[in-house]
Amino acid sequence: MFERAVVLDKQKHQHLRFQEVSSFKYASSTTAAPIAASEFSKVAREFPIAFAREGRFLPVVFLGLHQGRNSCVSEDGRWTADYIPAHLRRYPFVLGDQGNGEDFFVMADLRGLYSGFEGEPVFPEDGNWKDGVLGRAEQFLISFERELKATQELVRPLQDADVLVNKTITLSRADEIVARVSNVSVVDPDRIAALDDATLAAWVRSGLMRLVHLHIESQRNWERLG
Repeated sequence: MFERAVVLDKQKHQHLRFQEVSSFKYASSTTAAPIAASEFSKVAREFPIAFAREGRFLPVVFLGLHQGRNSCVSEDGRWTADYIPAHLRRYPFVLGDQGNGEDFFVMADLRGLYSGFEGEPVFPEDGNWKDGVLGRAEQFLISFERELKATQELVRPLQDADVLVNKTITLSRADEIVARVSNVSVVDPDRIAALDDATLAAWVRSGLMRLVHLHIESQRNWERLG
């Protein structure tokens, strides 16, 4: 989704404008996206939540089971679910990292910006971009990045306690397999039940147990993606 993102430059991109997204075709091939802890309750109502490993495990929402096909984007680009994950809402903007994990710069997929007179200029003539679309995007992106890192730290005990297992998700219709996804990391309820009381109490206090329950409840949503 952000493969073509470039660093925004005032000289090169002075003419570009931004309009609120009206089509989600940019996400039509996105089948999974990272989510923050604050998104769990809304995501779990509609989508399955699993865990992906990027150094450490991070929660992800599944949006499709067929490679390159997002089940929530219609042929004409409409979003057909209720909740839109923050990862998709940040389009066309994304953060670039200076390399130290603390300093960032805003990048954009230029296919999501426009030339002409409609929309809001990315670089206002008065030079005060902090109060414009670029400033709002920067605030959203940095906030989301911090939430993802905090969420990754919050779910770290799942890996440490060895309660995550690999699972193959198989959907069938009339005895015919219509979709299969391998190596999906999910929480094993039996391993949770075997944990000692002190660990469970710590997870309740930290908020991790709430995420575990929402994750387990979300497993009923795999059928929706078939």
